Amino acid sequence: MKISTAIIAICFSSVALASDCGEEGLKHWTTTVKLKAGSVRLRWTGVYEGRDSICRITYSDSGRTQSIDVWGQPFISKDQNLIGLLSCADDGCKPAVSVVDISRNTVLKIELPFKDQQVYLKAAWIGSDRAFRVIDEDRPVTLLCEVSQSLVCKKQESNPTPQRTPASGRR
Repeated sequence: MKISTAIIAICFSSVALASDCGEEGLKHWTTTVKLKAGSVRLRWTGVYEGRDSICRITYSDSGRTQSIDVWGQPFISKDQNLIGLLSCADDGCKPAVSVVDISRNTVLKIELPFKDQQVYLKAAWIGSDRAFRVIDEDRPVTLLCEVSQSLVCKKQESNPTPQRTPASGRR
């Protein structure tokens, strides 16, 4: 009896570990990105009336597997081991950004100072720094965001155009 209970427990725990995140019933897939700190698996989900998004990030930290549930379209800094996330759909983006710092095993979040409910954002890392720009595609507003112990974003005067990322541009 104990053996069958152990087998059932192992089966259910492996099913739980392999469960899909994101929207139920939609397509799910995994990609791998190589950061300076090592390989990171991104678990993707299709999104109804939105953009495909990652919903889980899995990586190795000191030999232990770490998984973080997240949401959004990534922009990645391979040199700094950072994964930024915007959450955008067909009708715009949430005025927020998250950054997963793989080296520090933390997730930093900030609400962006946009007053409108509907904003279309794009973001890109600046060189190999721990900083990125967020641009409102419909208005001449640019934010410079820096990653340290916290995430701080400040308005910039000019509106430089960052490189396109999977999280930028409209469908």
